[in-house]
Amino acid sequence: MRKPHMIFIMMILFSSIICGCINSDFASGEGRVVFVDLEGGFYGILGENGEKYYPVNLNQSFKVDGLHVKFEGRLCRNISTAYIWGKPVEITKIETID
Repeated sequence: MRKPHMIFIMMILFSSIICGCINSDFASGEGRVVFVDLEGGFYGILGENGEKYYPVNLNQSFKVDGLHVKFEGRLCRNISTAYIWGKPVEITKIETID
């Protein structure tokens, strides 16, 4: 497959992820960023409440295994991801906790 087609496909997938987060519920809490070694690996947030969250837009600076964070975001109810791990969430606010 040529690169322009791949870029187009990636743009469609990304926009469908973001659009799936528009009509959604709110999520917030504290937890730890974890590297999950499935399907090539990705970063998730394991909440202190036991919930697993798959952040669809986690900033590179927060992709640190074991990082303690406080976060807010919108749960993405109408999307599917390649990863069957956690609730997809669009992060709107995140900060590290010492």
